[in-house]
Amino acid sequence: MQFSLTLFFLHYYRLIWWGIFLLSALPTVLLINDFYTQQLGSNPLQTLQHTTGKWGLIFLLITLTVTPLRQTLNVFSIWIHLKFGRRLEDWNWLIRLRRMLGLYSFYYANLHMLVYVILDVSLEWNWARQDIHEKPYILLGVIAYLMLIPLAITSVNALFRMMGKNNWQRLHKTVYLIVILVIFHYWWQTKVGVYSYIPYLFITIFLLGFRLFNRLGISTKHPKDNGMEVPTRHTPP
Repeated sequence: MQFSLTLFFLHYYRLIWWGIFLLSALPTVLLINDFYTQQLGSNPLQTLQHTTGKWGLIFLLITLTVTPLRQTLNVFSIWIHLKFGRRLEDWNWLIRLRRMLGLYSFYYANLHMLVYVILDVSLEWNWARQDIHEKPYILLGVIAYLMLIPLAITSVNALFRMMGKNNWQRLHKTVYLIVILVIFHYWWQTKVGVYSYIPYLFITIFLLGFRLFNRLGISTKHPKDNGMEVPTRHTPP
């Protein structure tokens, strides 16, 4: 019997969705455990800030990986002459997971902001203004966070329909600027001699470069693949 990847993921979509949902929440569970067992290190506040910010960036990059991965799997499947993968809708399940991953990025960005506002500056806005003046990289993080808010809000289906596909796509393309701001935010606050930001920088360059090559026609792209879910007769259970 010919294996159909489409039917496999449609059949197990709910199970896969919940598995990834719970796995994505695991960093929060580990942070809570480390907090109550006093394993956050000598500077618990800094650990909370860095960890929540790092996971916000990681999920942002995972979200940006969906479209290149979808295109690559599609082309690879055709190249090795597999029946599945020739139709664009065979990879719809990746697009359906992207919304949840994007909202997790916003969730961890919220935690990152709350740790700073409540635990670091204790809701003292004058203190926060002085802190931003002394550490300009904080301003980049605030701008990136504010730009994430409309993306999270418009992930609702009703707002997507209200905005229309073209307007929705234009708004959500601001994610490219957001990830650049976040990378600069990360790099600017890193101490001299510490290079933990480099892997994230290289991944960002690759993901944005992939899209630039597509736009310039340098790399091959499915003519109908604009990163959106494709209408199909099958719907997940």
